[in-house]
Amino acid sequence: MRTLFRLAALSAAIAAFLPAVAADATLLTAKELKWTELAEPKGARQAVLWGDQSGEHALLVRWPFNTKVANVVRDQDLHVFVHAGTFTVDAAGA
Repeated sequence: MRTLFRLAALSAAIAAFLPAVAADATLLTAKELKWTELAEPKGARQAVLWGDQSGEHALLVRWPFNTKVANVVRDQDLHVFVHAGTFTVDAAGA
């Protein structure tokens, strides 16, 4: 019974919060995003979802198939979502 009550209370709290989140949401198709060409790698494009690259931000990146890039050292977390294809990372020292 306690678990059922807790689940009901959690569901009510989430339901009360969702309309505020939904009101601020903006849905765009890939065609509606502002895509810019990247200098490297050739043929790559990106669209900024929020923020700027000096702080917290999110990007969508389109790379041509079979793209290889030079080694990069990052000092912050990177989250990668692959919609199609394969993304391989070699982590030195891991």
